[in-house]
Amino acid sequence: TEKVFLGRLCEDFAFHYLETQKEWKVIGRNIRFKSGEVDLVARDPQTGARWLVEVRGRKSTSRETDWWISSSKIRKLKMLANLMTAKRGWSYRILFLQIQVIESKKNPSQVQATIKEFEIQD
Repeated sequence: TEKVFLGRLCEDFAFHYLETQKEWKVIGRNIRFKSGEVDLVARDPQTGARWLVEVRGRKSTSRETDWWISSSKIRKLKMLANLMTAKRGWSYRILFLQIQVIESKKNPSQVQATIKEFEIQD
């Protein structure tokens, strides 16, 4: 479906962004637990910090966008970070990436992605 395709496209954009722009190493993708899924797990080689990365995407025709993540999703991400810490023995920080996919009006097969990020604090 289009929703699945958009989700995969946004995760691919996020993967590329983390590896090339932030110079982090993605060490896991779509890690499933009974209580939820972690989109990406990345490691910052400069600090050694490990990050759970939540990717949210949507398609738009404009460059303007607002932040969108619910307080219940933030609670769930914190719970998943605790599960990952218990399972792996490492602590995790949480990064939220909002990805807006903008289709070219002249050429619909071309897309651009606008990425906004913020860290979810404890």
